[in-house]
Amino acid sequence: MEIVNDYFDTGDGHKIHIAHLPVKEALKQPILFIHGAIEDGSIFYSKKGKGLAPFLQAAGHPCFVLDMRGKGKSTPPISPQANYGQLEFFDEDLPKALDHIRKLYPNLKVSLITHSWGGVLTNAFLLMNPQWVKKLGPIIHFASKRRVSVLNFHRFFFIDVMWLTVGTLFLWIKGYLPKGVMGPEGETKKSLKESQRWVYSRRWLIKERGIDLQELAMRQKLPPTLYLTGSKDYCLGHIKDVTAFALESGHKRDDIRLLSKKSGNLEDYDHLSILISKKAPQDHFLTVRDFLTLSD
Repeated sequence: MEIVNDYFDTGDGHKIHIAHLPVKEALKQPILFIHGAIEDGSIFYSKKGKGLAPFLQAAGHPCFVLDMRGKGKSTPPISPQANYGQLEFFDEDLPKALDHIRKLYPNLKVSLITHSWGGVLTNAFLLMNPQWVKKLGPIIHFASKRRVSVLNFHRFFFIDVMWLTVGTLFLWIKGYLPKGVMGPEGETKKSLKESQRWVYSRRWLIKERGIDLQELAMRQKLPPTLYLTGSKDYCLGHIKDVTAFALESGHKRDDIRLLSKKSGNLEDYDHLSILISKKAPQDHFLTVRDFLTLSD
């Protein structure tokens, strides 16, 4: 498996890394992979050729795996001085990543595959920038939720205790959330506070710009999108909250799949195993491959 390390500049001192998994002849649409919070693009691939990106590369799709600003191989790493958040991703990083791919494949639409919070950022970006919709192919979101409304022990520990209380404590002490505290990557003060706000809010707002994303979703149509989550994802991508996110984004219940043995899958997947399980390539990765053949 070949991996080419591509980079682009943001214009304000940051270099964004994209792992490019090329194919000899691109007859199928390229795919941009967008990871979630406190992680990087390695959730989608490994150097040994495992993961969803190598699987789809083998199926003929040129794959591009993004490391968000300050994460993975993007530089500089997150620090107390980092003052960027989600708005920079919307305004600079995601459109530049898409432009980077379209320059290489100008005649092909780009599909997007996301994990967790990456799906929330993607839908928000497209609702605010509908000019991109016609340039994109089908989208797949893995375990993506915007608000956490489910009530159980997992929610109490991971969201109320860790994400809100411990996360806020680290903002006071360190000025940011360091890598390794909750996951392999960290978050800036702005990005953590912005995600905390959305996780707890009934309304999906960008207050800094007076934008109501739910209102936009009532007027604008996003590309065909498949929402996948696992039956053992008890909080970070619970089926109840994944469904709510799909509906508030303007999609339908038919666009959602709960992966479980009861539904005929090989495993009851959780928030991470949905992408890294050894059984996934013989299971729902096939569904993803087939869904990508859809046209507008």
